[in-house]
Amino acid sequence: MSVTLSDASLGKAVSDTNVFIAANRILGKYSINIHDKTDQNGEVEKSSTKTATRLAPRLRLDRLDRSIEVQNACECLDMENPESFKRSCNSVEISPATFSYLVYTLSRNEPIINLRNLGIGPAGALVVMHKLVKDKPTVTELDVSSNNLGDSGTVTICNFLATNDTVLKVDLTRNSIQRVGANAIASMLAENRKLKTLVLSHNALSEEHFELIASQLQTEQSLENLDLSSNSFTSKCGYIFSCLFAKNISLVTLNLSCNYIGDDGIQDLIPGLKQNGTIRNLDLSWNNIGDEGVAWIAEFLISNNVLSHLNLSYNRVNTNGIKWLAESLSINGSLEFLELSGNSLHSQDAVMLMEAILENSSLKLARLYLGEVTNCPEFDKLFNEIRSKYKKFEVFGMVNAVGQVIKLRPQRNPLDVLDSYIANNNLCRPVSFAD
Repeated sequence: MSVTLSDASLGKAVSDTNVFIAANRILGKYSINIHDKTDQNGEVEKSSTKTATRLAPRLRLDRLDRSIEVQNACECLDMENPESFKRSCNSVEISPATFSYLVYTLSRNEPIINLRNLGIGPAGALVVMHKLVKDKPTVTELDVSSNNLGDSGTVTICNFLATNDTVLKVDLTRNSIQRVGANAIASMLAENRKLKTLVLSHNALSEEHFELIASQLQTEQSLENLDLSSNSFTSKCGYIFSCLFAKNISLVTLNLSCNYIGDDGIQDLIPGLKQNGTIRNLDLSWNNIGDEGVAWIAEFLISNNVLSHLNLSYNRVNTNGIKWLAESLSINGSLEFLELSGNSLHSQDAVMLMEAILENSSLKLARLYLGEVTNCPEFDKLFNEIRSKYKKFEVFGMVNAVGQVIKLRPQRNPLDVLDSYIANNNLCRPVSFAD
């Protein structure tokens, strides 16, 4: 049997070389045909063939001295008969190369299982859950994105997660989830109290689908990070999110980018957001939000002291919207990151923001992204005044008259960079004192 190394279903989850080795482990095919290379003198190099021949017998997965997890996985299909193995793979709609990679992933006994873009499908999801995940209590992250699971496969995944208490993050991106799948996710959230991060991006979910999940999230108090980017939410979803925000006390990060919420949706969403005391990171980029929507957001920012990261890039924010934002930035004491790239901003809009920021006596803002706004002397003056008071303040996206990007950020002390790295990675720098 030959193994096609360029199989598109494998995506980027594993290299061609690893697929080749893993597939041959499973299928018992060790006659690896590697083209001999010819050096400059015309002599044939045999090193590649020798290496392949040496690797194959040592890496057989059906050897009795392999780990018990691998033996259990191999038992689900007949490993001694390659043709039977191929038929079994076809019956569950998993290619031999893909299944061999699944077994290879299991044998590594790592807490993160990456099954992205393997073409598993709804039938294969059952095999994956029962043979490759269910018996591994150490798994903390599961990525099954881009597998065309559909509602049926999503139900299978959620049935497993409902009783699981170790998986903290699940990625279901690009799996064509609709009403039945959304209902399964809602039911899973009703049972699971350990899951912290759920990614549902690129599933064409509408407000009808999400309403089932949102109703459960109003009482589910463990999920902290929810990614709903690139779905089909319209302004009708604003009220649904408002009800969710008003009652949920666990969500910290919400990604709603690349939807169709618009000004009306923002108006409905804000009342619930005002009642929320946990959301720190909110991404509303690419949502067709204009000046009216920004006015509602600015009103929220004036009284909010929790939100630290706000992304409004690639919307329809103009000068009127900047006026509203400037007023809120002169008062807000929690926002640390503001992204405004991809809007129709001009030099005077940037100046307006700088003037407001300079007035703020409790400023926390450290990073401001404007996106290809032409610099001017007035902006430079205000920026330098702000930086003299707040050393960490940075602005990104300003350009000069000929369109070259200007770096408006302070020069960091190398020792400060080292200290920051040590702190962020929970490291301890040893200190010795001389007698």
